[in-house]
Amino acid sequence: MENNNERNPFSKLEMETIVNYNNGEKMADVYTADPVVMRKLDSLCERFPEDYECYKRDEWSANYRFSKKLVSFRTPVHMTEEQKERSRQQLAKVRPNPNKQKEEIND
Repeated sequence: MENNNERNPFSKLEMETIVNYNNGEKMADVYTADPVVMRKLDSLCERFPEDYECYKRDEWSANYRFSKKLVSFRTPVHMTEEQKERSRQQLAKVRPNPNKQKEEIND
């Protein structure tokens, strides 16, 4: 698979993310060559420097360390169309109507 981004030397298959942790240590290590994941982890490092650390970086990849308690696996949510519609209706009740707010400001 070829890389369409001339700035990044990796193909999409090579832009991997590896999460590594074990039962003997409290910390998880993450290696990534995926620019999207790097931006997310860089943001977490800036916002929560006591929890997230970028300890190695080159032009195309980075290594991060954080508590393995912050690694999570989520249960997928499968909603029926009826449940989705009910959820939309409930959200509409609590969310302000942006069009109504614009009208009030213009009055």
